[in-house]
This record gives sequence, C-alpha cells and structure tokens, in this order.
Amino acid sequence: MLDRRKLGPVNGMETDIGGAKEGQRLPIFVAPVAISISLLLLLIAVSFLEGREISGEYTSAAVIISISALLPAYVGRSSGLIPFGSGNLRIISLSIGLLIISLVANLIDDSNFNNMFVATFLLLGIATAFLNEFGRLEESSLILSVVLGMRLAALYASGLEIAQPTSTALVDIQRASIGSAFFSFWFAA
Repeated sequence: MLDRRKLGPVNGMETDIGGAKEGQRLPIFVAPVAISISLLLLLIAVSFLEGREISGEYTSAAVIISISALLPAYVGRSSGLIPFGSGNLRIISLSIGLLIISLVANLIDDSNFNNMFVATFLLLGIATAFLNEFGRLEESSLILSVVLGMRLAALYASGLEIAQPTSTALVDIQRASIGSAFFSFWFAA
C-alpha cells in the first residue's frame, strides 16, 4: 500500500478543504443542477416508458417540484459569498431571505407554491447552507437527492390510478403496487 508521506501530494489533489482557488468554485454549483435535471429526466422517462400521458400539468408540476429543490440548494451553496464574518450570521440571513421568498411565492400563487413548496424550499436552503459552511458538500448533495427524489416519487405514484373493481382484494393489490411504485422510484432516485 502506498504511503502518502513517501509519495507526497499528488498533482491535482488538494490537501485541505479550503485549498481550492476562487476560480474553482464553479464545481460546487454544478451538483444541484445535475441532480435536479437528472431526477426530472428520470421521472419523465419512467412516465413515458410506462405509457402515461405526459401532459402540460404533469410536466409543470414536476418542473415546479424540481425548481423548489434546485433554487434553495443552489442558494445554500453560495452562502460563503454573503459578506458576513460569521457563518452563523450568513445562515441566519439566508434563512430569513428564503423564508420571505417562499412566503411571497405562496401568497402570490398558493396552488403552485403550496405548503410543501415552502417546506421543501426552507429545508433544503437551510440544510444546504449549514452543510456548506462546514464544507460538507457531499452530504448537501445527498439531502437534495433524497428530498427531491421523495417529492418526485410522490408525484409519480399519485399519477397511478386505482380502478373501481367490486372486490376489495383488488383494491389492496393496487394500493400495494402504488406504494411499491413510490418506494422504487424514490430508491432509484
């Protein structure tokens, strides 16, 4: 096994978290965009392959859910750019800004920007900012993929319909298949 003390630092590897140059901050902003777009495309592809009608309402709901996760994750990762000396002040100011934005969006159009939008917006924004302040970018990406995957899985499973049979056994089987579809999409996400 190679020993780092004998080898020294490898070209291209940073030896500490803060070692990245200012011009190299772009990669931290790529992850939320890549995760959101890939999960949105996964939802559309699975729905299309299933033969579901992908209408404008279904697509717009999926896009709004993705944006409700993408924007706060992106803003949370930029918390280091807020010109306060303390990380706590940056997180608090970012939380207040996210709260105001989400409440204004809810007041303007409460059918599209409902309480789940507000909860997702605040949870991801605050969690991402908190994790960004401690240099935990991988955990931030994990939270984004879990929360966005859950929201898109709920949208996917809610599009499955229960037929109106006369037997309650068939209803139970269909409910189980809807639950299975929810969890399988969530785990795939």
